[in-house]
Amino acid sequence: MTIQNSYAYPMVRGSGAFLVCVGAGIVAATLWPTAAPVHISIFLASVGLGAIAIPLVRRIRPLGAPPRRHIAVMLAALLLEFIAFYLVFSKLPPATPLTDKWLWAFLIVGVHFLPMGWALGKRVVFLGLACIAFALVGLLSPGIPFEFVSVMDGILKLAFGAHLALTGIPRHP
Repeated sequence: MTIQNSYAYPMVRGSGAFLVCVGAGIVAATLWPTAAPVHISIFLASVGLGAIAIPLVRRIRPLGAPPRRHIAVMLAALLLEFIAFYLVFSKLPPATPLTDKWLWAFLIVGVHFLPMGWALGKRVVFLGLACIAFALVGLLSPGIPFEFVSVMDGILKLAFGAHLALTGIPRHP
């Protein structure tokens, strides 16, 4: 049996490493003292590190080549995310607080995790649902501090990412 056939979700470890970087970045960017609700440079650096981590983890802990359908699902999920960002942010009033824009971003990212379940496993669907729930709590409950919701979103991504990157991978879809 080849490595490619051993694991149902060969992209899961690299994706998990990406989530660890982004989750840690969201936490750090939220807690870093700045006038903005999230320190954008820290956040963008974490996304960049995550993008670098994907191929590194695939080289260090390979699980084989992903099937084309998994790649297609990942690309479709990213396209869905970009379209949702455009639709939501083009409809938000210009005076929308930056914290609300971040909460909408967390919601959109959560939604884009849902179809990724076909390429990364059902754990990513649970992550998406949890991200959506926290974003909705933040959007619908103005009394809850943005920092709490943002840090929880980052911790969710960090924890699920570590679980995906470091634990055993399901052998069956």
